[in-house]
Amino acid sequence: SHKIKNITIEQILTHTSGLPNIWKKNFIKPQNDSTELTEFAQKLKKEKLSYEPNVQLSEKTYSNTGYNILGLVIERVTGQTFSNYV
Repeated sequence: SHKIKNITIEQILTHTSGLPNIWKKNFIKPQNDSTELTEFAQKLKKEKLSYEPNVQLSEKTYSNTGYNILGLVIERVTGQTFSNYV
């Protein structure tokens, strides 16, 4: 129902971004490890938010989807794949 829009890193870290809880392994079949998070983010752009960002954290709002996006942020900032960075 809600469209994905500007979401902050803080909202992702605190599970208040509204991102749907999608398991990466069931959502994409990546070409290779180095493009996995980019492919995930591209497909995620077509999804709708589960709720508006900044809704109070609860069992219902908890979503690990954002942590895949945070991995992509790390890749973009460091210029390395997430697995190499870690």
